[in-house]
Amino acid sequence: YQLPLPTYNVTGTTGAAHNQQFEVECLIPSLKVSVKGEGASRRAAEQAAAKLALMAVLKALPQESRKPRKTRSAKKKAAKKEATEEQLNLKLKG
Repeated sequence: YQLPLPTYNVTGTTGAAHNQQFEVECLIPSLKVSVKGEGASRRAAEQAAAKLALMAVLKALPQESRKPRKTRSAKKKAAKKEATEEQLNLKLKG
């Protein structure tokens, strides 16, 4: 899927200048996701909002599309394991 990037908007700041708390909204309009995150900096608040948005998107996905994909290294390990098991079986038979 190719989706547009989420947008982040600072919706509020509280506290004294040396101890501010930021509230940031993360919007993904195409998926109808809107969440808010808080943090001690704008960046921390954006990251908190992004994490919540990701969890909301994953929760909305059907179970089938959530299956983790095997990486190349995992595929190589599986193939190597199968080959080793086959060799053991041949040795046991022979």
